[in-house]
Amino acid sequence: LESFNPVFTACMLKVQMTLGVSDYERRDEALQSLIQPLGGEYGLCAGYPLLKTHRKLFSEWYTSISGKNLNELEGKPAASEQLFSKMMQDVNTGGGTECPVEQASYALGYNLA
Repeated sequence: LESFNPVFTACMLKVQMTLGVSDYERRDEALQSLIQPLGGEYGLCAGYPLLKTHRKLFSEWYTSISGKNLNELEGKPAASEQLFSKMMQDVNTGGGTECPVEQASYALGYNLA
C-alpha cells in the first residue's frame, strides 16, 4: 500500500512539469483530480476534520484479525520493493518520450491503471 503514494506523487509531478507547454486551467484541473484521492490516503477530505490515514486504518484492521502489530512483521518486503522500483521507473521515464506533455499523459494513464 505504502509504495503507491510516491508513484501517485510522481504522476502529479509529471503533470506539473508541463508548465509552459500546457494549458493552465486544464493542468490545474488535472492536478486537482490527482490530489483529491492522494489526500484521501492521508485522511484529508474537504469539509471534514482530519480523518485516519489509510495506513492507520490498515494497521488497525491487520491487528484486529491477526492479534499482531503490523510493525512487528519480520522480513524484507522484497516483492513490494521490486514492484515499487519498477513503477517509479515507468513513471519517471514517461513511456520513453522526451515530450513533457506525452510524459504527463503516460503518467495520467499509469495513475488510472
